[in-house]
Amino acid sequence: MIRFALPPGVSADQVGNVVGAPVEASGNQVTTRTEHPQRTLYKLTGWAEEKGIELAGLEARRPTLEDVFLELTGDGGAPQPSGDGDGGTASSAAAGARDV
Repeated sequence: MIRFALPPGVSADQVGNVVGAPVEASGNQVTTRTEHPQRTLYKLTGWAEEKGIELAGLEARRPTLEDVFLELTGDGGAPQPSGDGDGGTASSAAAGARDV
C-alpha cells in the first residue's frame, strides 16, 4: 500500500494514470494498493520529480489486518451478511476461516 497527501492541482485520476492502478482518495490522502510497490514507487516518484511535485507524507507499507478487513467488508461498519444464515458476524466468519 502506498499513501501520500494529494498535491495541490493534482487529481486522484492523474495519480491513477501515473501508477497504472486505481487509487482511493479520502480528504487529501491518496492510497493505492499494488503487488509491486518498488515498481509503483519508481513510476510515482519519477513522475513527481519530472513535474517538480512534492509527495508529502509518502509512505509504502504492507496492509495491516485492519486494512484487509475494511477492504473485505466495505467500510468496516455493520457486519456484512454472508448469506449463510448466521448473520454474517465477524466472529462467525473468523471461525469459518479456522475450519478451512
